[in-house]
Amino acid sequence: MPGSLYLNRGRTSISEVISLSSALDVPYVLLFHGRNGNPAQLRVLDLKDGKEVECMAIVGLSVPTDRGSRPSRVNKLCLGKLQCASLRSVLTYVSNSLSEKCDAIVSTEIKGGQCKLIFEEKNKPLLWMVFSDC
Repeated sequence: MPGSLYLNRGRTSISEVISLSSALDVPYVLLFHGRNGNPAQLRVLDLKDGKEVECMAIVGLSVPTDRGSRPSRVNKLCLGKLQCASLRSVLTYVSNSLSEKCDAIVSTEIKGGQCKLIFEEKNKPLLWMVFSDC
């Protein structure tokens, strides 16, 4: 996501990640947890309130390398339709209003009681994730 900082946590404790994030004055921390080498859970922490605001299990995922392509560099991420309330505040913070100069569009939709997060470039999916509640 544009304007974000990727940190491979490795052996770093979550409290150290939160401390570093607080020092950088970021409002949200997105923590991806894995199981057997695969992403399994997304937790969203609101550092202003000091609370976990979302916990979602990742039940499906597709990335560019699944289709034999390389990920694109996204400098300007714009908002599409956001049907899933659970991700609305985070996506609103990291995205711009829809315009002609978007590198990618992020949207969410609800299907079968699950939230699908979709990043698209020129009407082609770059990546998607399907979430259910933890």
